[in-house]
Amino acid sequence: MTEELVPQWTAVRESALHERRGGGRRRAAGAGRKQKLVFTDRLLVTLAHLRHQLPHAALAELYEADRSTVSAAVREVRPLLAGRGFAVPGLFLPG
Repeated sequence: MTEELVPQWTAVRESALHERRGGGRRRAAGAGRKQKLVFTDRLLVTLAHLRHQLPHAALAELYEADRSTVSAAVREVRPLLAGRGFAVPGLFLPG
């Protein structure tokens, strides 16, 4: 599943960054601040949240990350899971 979702997540993330920057990269890929949660961790956090309804604050403690990082991870990964056919409560995808 990770191999299937990584390219989609990367494309969505790069598109959002491109839009936010208003253009192309200013630095080489990999330069700058490192992510606290790599994609695999983001996927696991999201699956744990959806399956066990764990609060974002509890997941943040488990992954030694900030609650806002966990919230962003869940917000990013849920649409990818829904697009793959997973039942994701509370998420509406047009189409």
